[in-house]
Amino acid sequence: MMPAGTCPYDGTPIPMGTLQCPRCGTRFAPAVAAPPSSDGSKVVTIVVVVIVVMVALTVGSAAVLYIMVSGLIGGGGTSSPTMSWTGAAIAPGSPGGDDWEFRVASIDQNVDLGNYRVSILRGTSIVDGPETLRNGVLVLGTAGTTHLNVTDLDGGGRLSAGDTFILGNAQSGQTYHLVVLWAASGNEISRRTINT
Repeated sequence: MMPAGTCPYDGTPIPMGTLQCPRCGTRFAPAVAAPPSSDGSKVVTIVVVVIVVMVALTVGSAAVLYIMVSGLIGGGGTSSPTMSWTGAAIAPGSPGGDDWEFRVASIDQNVDLGNYRVSILRGTSIVDGPETLRNGVLVLGTAGTTHLNVTDLDGGGRLSAGDTFILGNAQSGQTYHLVVLWAASGNEISRRTINT
């Protein structure tokens, strides 16, 4: 309760909490506390909202920047490369004349082999794949069946001009397609057709 103040007749101080003047008997109404100022709470609310919005914008901007940068430095990005091939020829030393060799003539991105997948088609039927491209190993099939070997010419672990593909045990009188896919999207980026 608020202090009563002073006696209305002689100005004598009245102790706090007194509801009636002990000198003159004047009664004091109990004081009611004023409601808190709504202006102060509005300011606090505005400050909190501004801080939340600023944090949300910062986090959102950081997320967008991360996605953009990770595509550039992640070794694959989202845009698929463009590649071309050399002509196909029977591979030197092919025992039955059924191994066909061809090379990458050009490619406009220098990224790891693991960013590519390959499939072998005979006509429109899939013979094998898709499988992730690897260096120095049999990529598709087995030695006794139609298969694909890849050799990374410079040994850098990246698909580049000059890298060799050998389609082995290809049946004569057939049309084969080596299909190269961009692993990130699954989209076809190149196709090499060989008529045996």
